[in-house]
Amino acid sequence: MVFIPAHMEVNQYAIDSTDVHKGLDFSNFGGWIREKRGDPRYSGRASPNSQPASGYSGSKLELVLDEMAADGGQMKNQDEWIEYWKDIHDGRVMASAGDLYANFKVLKKLQEQGDTEQKIIAEKYISNLRKDFNGGGLICNTWLVHDIYSSDTRILHRHGCNMPELIKETIVCVYNYDGVIFDVAQDSFGTLFLQALFDTKDKPGQIIQTLEFISEKTGKDIAVLTANFIERATSPSRTVWLGIPLGRFYLGCNFNPASGIGTARGVRLTR
Repeated sequence: MVFIPAHMEVNQYAIDSTDVHKGLDFSNFGGWIREKRGDPRYSGRASPNSQPASGYSGSKLELVLDEMAADGGQMKNQDEWIEYWKDIHDGRVMASAGDLYANFKVLKKLQEQGDTEQKIIAEKYISNLRKDFNGGGLICNTWLVHDIYSSDTRILHRHGCNMPELIKETIVCVYNYDGVIFDVAQDSFGTLFLQALFDTKDKPGQIIQTLEFISEKTGKDIAVLTANFIERATSPSRTVWLGIPLGRFYLGCNFNPASGIGTARGVRLTR
């Protein structure tokens, strides 16, 4: 594992209500930032050695992502990956979109501010991730469960993992997006969606910069796709896929968990 000294820790930017919410009162919108941990409806088998989720170890930030894709880089759909990871009992779980994003930030810091050894390690991780993006894409253990009668959506991180206490749910409003990330981030609803998707309080600018770094694409070539309302009615549960087909980096939040395939990464969440 690689550790960043305390002075290089990645900042977590708090949500500025005047900037992000733009003066809107969200108190009557059904509590879109509700979070639930360990909901038994989504629990996998518990591990006796499980620990609370955290990217931090003392005063240092830890790179906890596997360097290589799981199962030798095999391509599977989300349902198959969930079953695969249920048989892994070494403290790792399948990485969610939030886990990947947190480690993208660590890699960015290592490459920009690390010593020679850290930069070499970071480059290996980054190179392998980009191979996944440019190959068949990378599936995240993040699910979007849409309400077919409204735009309300439950975003589930680490669904079905062996450590139920690591499962996290956030309810946000998710519209039908089919365009560049700048369009999504231009209002408070889109901002809250991106923050829930990547399990972060970072402002849109930092989210976009992090994705630009890991994908080597500019914001105008980062696209966000969600299921349209017809797709939600036929299959409300969708999963998240990251990949670079046709020259664009796609945040594909409309993947059918039974049919869309890609590689996956493991992540070790320790404190």
